[in-house]
Amino acid sequence: MATDRDESATRDDTAFAASSTGELVGRLAEEGKELVKKEIELAKAELRTEWKDEVKMAAGLALAAVIAFLMVELLFAGLVLALAEAMPGWAAALVGAGIALVLAGAAAAIGWQMRAKNILGKTRKTLKEDAQWVQQRMS
Repeated sequence: MATDRDESATRDDTAFAASSTGELVGRLAEEGKELVKKEIELAKAELRTEWKDEVKMAAGLALAAVIAFLMVELLFAGLVLALAEAMPGWAAALVGAGIALVLAGAAAAIGWQMRAKNILGKTRKTLKEDAQWVQQRMS
């Protein structure tokens, strides 16, 4: 198997050595054009996938926010009414607001964890590999 690769590499080296500069530049341009097309296709596919994940995350956060808002409104009304019997109404409302703040922070933290963390990671990796490949071909 290794000898097949060695023979193929030797044939490629011989073909390159026998080619004119114009042919080599043309070949490099064609390979570069193909490489750019493949990179664009990869980026599009990655963006589609990541975009869908972000839309799902946003929809989930929106639904959670609406439900939480309705639930919290009802709970706070009951809490403020209950606390208003033991303390002034304004103090009971402040206690309810503090609890709402804690719940909102928890919901925001959960939503933040759902975000896409490595945007276009595959594309960046392959672009680095392609740059190294081009540098090797040019030297």
